[in-house]
Amino acid sequence: IIKVASCTAGTKAGTIAITNKRIIFSHKSMFASELKEFKLSNIKSVNLESGMTNTLKIKVGSNELALSALDKDTAEELADLIKSRKKGKKR
Repeated sequence: IIKVASCTAGTKAGTIAITNKRIIFSHKSMFASELKEFKLSNIKSVNLESGMTNTLKIKVGSNELALSALDKDTAEELADLIKSRKKGKKR
């Protein structure tokens, strides 16, 4: 695991983790837990929208994972890590 951060995807508060091969979003509710996993090689784009809130949008195939509740520095670091790892560079 290279980086872990707390975030929100839609109404689900959880954790994002970046490894050298994938992105993992984990969310636990009172009755269930959910794990979404995306290979870096399948990511089509990564965009950071800054403003009153920071939203990191990760497009995988026809799906998009929009992560919010991130401070600006963390959002920028996550975006940079994903982009550099996708290109095969280590940081």
